[in-house]
Amino acid sequence: EEILINIASKDFLDFQFKTMSYLTQLKEAQVKTQQLCAVSTFVKQFGQNKCVYCKFNFSFMGGSIGCAEGAKLIKSIEYAKQHELPIIIDAGSGGVRMQEGVLALMQMFSTVQALQDFKQSKLMSISIFRDPCYGGTSASFMYQTDVQIGFAGARIGFAGPAVIQNTIFDGSQETYDKSVPAGFQSAEKAAQNGYLDAIVADDVQLSVFLEKLLKLTKKSFCQEQEQDSVSIPAQVEFSYRECRGPTHKSPEYYVKEVFDDILKFYQQSIQIALCSLHGQNCLVIFSTCDLTEPLNCLGSPQAYRRVSKFVDLASRIGLPVVTIVDTAGALPSPAAEDNNQAQAISQCLNSFGSCKSPVVAIITGEGGSGGALALSGGNIVACLQKSFYNVISPEGGVSILQGSIYSKADAEKMKHDFQINCEILANAQQCYSFQIYKQGIVDIIIPEEDCLSNMKKFFGKFFTQFADMTGEQILAQRKQRFYKLCNYTVEDNREQALQKDWQNIKETPPMPKHQKSIADVADPILQKTLQFIAQTTHKASPKSSTKDLVIPTVNYNVEQIIPTMKQILQSEGRDAVKQKLLSLDHPMITDTSFRDAHQSLAATRYRTKELIQAATLLEESQIPYQNLIFSVESWGGATFDVAMRFLHEDPWSRLHQFDKALPNTLQQMLIRGSNAVGYTRYPNNVVEQFIIQAAQNGLDVFRVFDCFNDLDQMEISVQTVLKKTNKIVEVCICFTGNFLDENEKVYTLEYYKDVASRIYKKWPEIHLLCIKDMAGLLTPQMAQPLMEVLQQATDNKVPIHIHTHDTTGGQIATLLAFVDAGAKVVDLASAAVSGLTSQAPLQTFLKFSQQKYKEINFPNVFSNYLKYDEFWQQLRRMYAPDYEFIDCAIRSPAADVYLHQIPGGQISNLHQQCISMGLGDQFPKLKQIYTEVNMLLNNIIKVTPSSKVVGDLALFMLQNKFTVEQVQDLYQMRNVEFPDSIRDYLNGGLGIPHVGFNNKLIQSVFKISEQQVKDRVLSQLELPDVDLRQLEQKAMKLRPWGNAKLDALSMAFYPKIFEEFVKYEVQHGQIIPNLPVGTFFNGMKINQKISVQYQQKQYEIMLKRVKSPNFQNDVVYVFQVSAKDIQAGTFNITVKSEVQAKQQFILAEETQNNHLSLVLGQADAVAGKKNEKVK
Repeated sequence: EEILINIASKDFLDFQFKTMSYLTQLKEAQVKTQQLCAVSTFVKQFGQNKCVYCKFNFSFMGGSIGCAEGAKLIKSIEYAKQHELPIIIDAGSGGVRMQEGVLALMQMFSTVQALQDFKQSKLMSISIFRDPCYGGTSASFMYQTDVQIGFAGARIGFAGPAVIQNTIFDGSQETYDKSVPAGFQSAEKAAQNGYLDAIVADDVQLSVFLEKLLKLTKKSFCQEQEQDSVSIPAQVEFSYRECRGPTHKSPEYYVKEVFDDILKFYQQSIQIALCSLHGQNCLVIFSTCDLTEPLNCLGSPQAYRRVSKFVDLASRIGLPVVTIVDTAGALPSPAAEDNNQAQAISQCLNSFGSCKSPVVAIITGEGGSGGALALSGGNIVACLQKSFYNVISPEGGVSILQGSIYSKADAEKMKHDFQINCEILANAQQCYSFQIYKQGIVDIIIPEEDCLSNMKKFFGKFFTQFADMTGEQILAQRKQRFYKLCNYTVEDNREQALQKDWQNIKETPPMPKHQKSIADVADPILQKTLQFIAQTTHKASPKSSTKDLVIPTVNYNVEQIIPTMKQILQSEGRDAVKQKLLSLDHPMITDTSFRDAHQSLAATRYRTKELIQAATLLEESQIPYQNLIFSVESWGGATFDVAMRFLHEDPWSRLHQFDKALPNTLQQMLIRGSNAVGYTRYPNNVVEQFIIQAAQNGLDVFRVFDCFNDLDQMEISVQTVLKKTNKIVEVCICFTGNFLDENEKVYTLEYYKDVASRIYKKWPEIHLLCIKDMAGLLTPQMAQPLMEVLQQATDNKVPIHIHTHDTTGGQIATLLAFVDAGAKVVDLASAAVSGLTSQAPLQTFLKFSQQKYKEINFPNVFSNYLKYDEFWQQLRRMYAPDYEFIDCAIRSPAADVYLHQIPGGQISNLHQQCISMGLGDQFPKLKQIYTEVNMLLNNIIKVTPSSKVVGDLALFMLQNKFTVEQVQDLYQMRNVEFPDSIRDYLNGGLGIPHVGFNNKLIQSVFKISEQQVKDRVLSQLELPDVDLRQLEQKAMKLRPWGNAKLDALSMAFYPKIFEEFVKYEVQHGQIIPNLPVGTFFNGMKINQKISVQYQQKQYEIMLKRVKSPNFQNDVVYVFQVSAKDIQAGTFNITVKSEVQAKQQFILAEETQNNHLSLVLGQADAVAGKKNEKVK
């Protein structure tokens, strides 16, 4: 029967939006649906029970709520209340109807008010969510009914998907799809979160559900005659563990066997059902038991809140409540705490405490903690014969208490005694059924024998006992029952009671005394180290490896062939080394793995700790004693500034450690003439003292070069080694071009002969002459002619050393050709760090040259070299994720080096600079521009630092999209400032290239005329000496724990970098370089242990725990640290939320993690003045 049929929607705003008329829309909807508004109301019957049924029609303007719909709902609710009928609202709706403006919005408030008035009666309200149900419909009356039912797959929410997508995700469908969680706005998700009480598949299932729901919520009375009380059984002994396990009956079993006509709601950790027993309808609440997933048996906040809601409903409509409890307690999960588990339990206790219907609770197994009490607030509380009820589980209690009983030394015994202690605690707390019965906690014990029959009898007795009681009487009885459960005493003499009774109280024995904790004695530097580890762990990806390297074991013993080159140097002098090299009929090797190899592949980022591990392995292999290794290149070049700038290490310490690890192997370095280990000219006294100190601290071979092959620039370095040390000097000729090409006009064979002749004439006593091919341009065909002119120029009295890079992939053939032509030493790198922009592979070269090494045990030496390479393989894999740009510049041999001629050590750096400028994809174009810039600068030799000039100008042109023609045009460049390195180069800061300068470029850079260029005089004036004594004093103040003489030199080369290095040491301490490589880059994993050496003491560090972030997103890392003879101590290190992404490069601003510094340059223009306000 339809009622309220005349209520109709109205266009009271005369709404018109462009061509859209609300009046037209209304007419079309009314004709289409044959309804006057979107809601139809019926008096409907399900089985024997009538109800008022309000049905939304989605075909009527999307089932939206206007004023007519609001009025009809309110009148329907009033009709149901007047006729004492339940009300059901069945809605699929898009929300409030916008064509009726704010008046339509007001219906949300009015309908909710009407439902609240309805709830004052003892009648039930039900809402049914169809697809879709959004906006003002779901956000008002639909969630204010007593029971909410949803259709499977229905979309339910407040804001529709289109609104969310456009408001939050800027209209991006892709971002929306990636961001929303699984089951977003679905009926199933709403039920899971406790917002729907049931899910139905279709209208047929809905009708069956509603019929049963209306039947079981109807007031009824127990039909059984009053029965005798259940007899208290005999006391039995049992363990609390018997109340658990697969043989133990679940609450659901008792519900199925005891009750009739069961209607279950959506299953959660606590199940709710409407049932009937002896003709009495009742609400039954019972614990869920899932033996496959025990956590599912623990009550969630959503479950407790749903219980609270249904208990409130039962109280209002007069349904008795039965709870069957078997749970270890409430769910103690992070998600539960986020959902305020405490509030949910409190709400549940309040609902039971205020329920005016009788409540009976029965504990059928375990009653654990407040989670069980929240379901056990009954007028009568019973338990089965084998059950227990406790404030905490025995396991939880023992875990808390045993720490006060056992010492840390008794950890194994504590573990062994755990289960026995649980039994002891359960008895001590008197939690078993007969014990809690005596305390009055339960009112009756139901025998296990004939349990189902006894349960039915017990419930029947309960129903009849409270049938005639009013709600107020039921409340009063329950309150008095729980008030009595409080055991305490009243002291007449408070002061006396607070005094200790020595006679009657047994004093707790003192805990055994332990040694001092490391937390009391640890140096502050250890605290800083832990802070560093915590911050590094915080920044690292969870997938990052934190493992340390495994040092391979050398399997093969080889006989020593002595003396080594270093032993000859020490015993006979450097000329003896020179003569020894000239007399050999096999090539000697300089191993560049320790310096130039990782400079070329990894921007010189390998740490001293790992390099010394490799050096130690090399020493253990006995390879240095095989008349095979000339030297290891371990120092110089970029290692000096990179050590301080990026690795936070003292470069002098690296030199000391190499000297110790390889005591009988020559240590070799690269020195850039008057530039030393820097990128500009330095005063002579700085270069001189640097060489002297390096020689005194373990350096043996000084490879000296100048980027323009200018002998004057090498003078101070060569002369200092020759006159003021007893070490070896190796003078370089930097190689470029192709003298085999008939079009080559500058770098011809005659050019190299002339340079070699001038070197030999100037310094005939030098010990080696090196061809330094930084780009890898040498070919096998060049070997014979080049070696001939070099030998002629030096009267065949100076050993020739060949250095090249394997960028093209063919340099092993080149080196073999040079050896055949008379080269005495070649540069090679261990296979794992060879190839590409590094040197050719050492192990492969050895195999190819096997016949030349007749006096060594080649098979065993070669096998040991393979073991040596295993370490480098690990090291390169370990470093690759942190220096991913290593293999991004080139991943395979690159023959285009013959065109652009970029040095091997520069390619990876140039590529990274491109990436940092946002131009990573334009690296191929940069190489092309580099070629053009090279010719613009008259095809200079490209070796550090001249190669940096070419690279900086190429990057400058790429970034600004300048052509070669433009940068030479003074007018076009009149307002453009060039990079500092270009200006310094053109001012003669690196010396004067023998090919001269480009005059047009000078005009553009310095904004001068052609005549001014001609009149310009570049004088290579000697720089004034630096006051090194004054620098030493400053170094002593800055770094009192260091070597002032050596630190003064570091400061002379890199004053700002040195100060930043010292600042880092002060902030983080000096243990950092000793950390294992995995820890240095990626921190630690939980329960990982590492050992760190510091000040003659070995510390064992373990990361015990990473606490969850607080509200400020700060994280606490808990470390346990121990050392010999000192008790372990715990350190809590807090990492602030601002520590975010990894920083691999220098920051332009220290406070901005993502602001990386780019190529150094000058401002294009200054638009304001100092202190001027800018709007």
